[in-house]
Amino acid sequence: MKNNLQKALYGFLAILFWLTVWECLALAINLPIIFPTVSEVFVSLGRLIITFSFWKTLFFSFFRITIGFSVGVILGILLALVCQNSKVAKHLFSPIMTVIRATPVASFIMVMWLIIGSDFVPSTITALMVLPVIWQNLTNAFSAIDKNLDEVCYAFEISGVKRFRILVFPTLLQFLVPGIITSAGLAWKSGIAAEIISYTSGSIGKEIFNAKNYLESAEMLAWTLVVIMLSLLFEFVISIFGKKVSKNATGAKENQ
Repeated sequence: MKNNLQKALYGFLAILFWLTVWECLALAINLPIIFPTVSEVFVSLGRLIITFSFWKTLFFSFFRITIGFSVGVILGILLALVCQNSKVAKHLFSPIMTVIRATPVASFIMVMWLIIGSDFVPSTITALMVLPVIWQNLTNAFSAIDKNLDEVCYAFEISGVKRFRILVFPTLLQFLVPGIITSAGLAWKSGIAAEIISYTSGSIGKEIFNAKNYLESAEMLAWTLVVIMLSLLFEFVISIFGKKVSKNATGAKENQ
């Protein structure tokens, strides 16, 4: 408990330090149209929060990115399972995953924008960015399963369901949970980038784009701050849930 409080305090002090540096630099430069102060950004954020359109925009962006994230995770798991049971599938999908990881996000956004329209681009791009991370982590997990313990399971004729529960599942979670947590932050970065480039209606990305065009730097940074907080919250919730599932799986394994 004490360590958690100390960690939280140090984090708060670090944030406070950099906000102070930001404020001092902004005051020294004195060009609010380019580099607004912290207070100007928070005032702009306060004006946004009290409007219905802010929460509506927040909901639609959160919905699109969450859908894309969920689809990416599910597809990654399914493809990893298919590739684990089929060498042909693994040889077919491995180059595709490499291409997805190597291709710039902006290129995917432009191509998808032309094919499916701006409204579906954020969810599609989010899913594409999450997919190879989950696939690779699960592929590594299957390779990390202890072969000796696997042979023991077969030697003692342990049923497939029980083998999966005490050996395979805990190992997969050790790789899957970090992959999902990493993908959570990536999902928000790629999803908001897709909204900005494709100018998706009713989105945070569109608001950031408009604020930039009208030189409303304080409002643009306010929306950016919202994205950062949502991304951190999203990642935090997934991390807590993932650790709880991993702990339960580990406990079940030890009780066998």
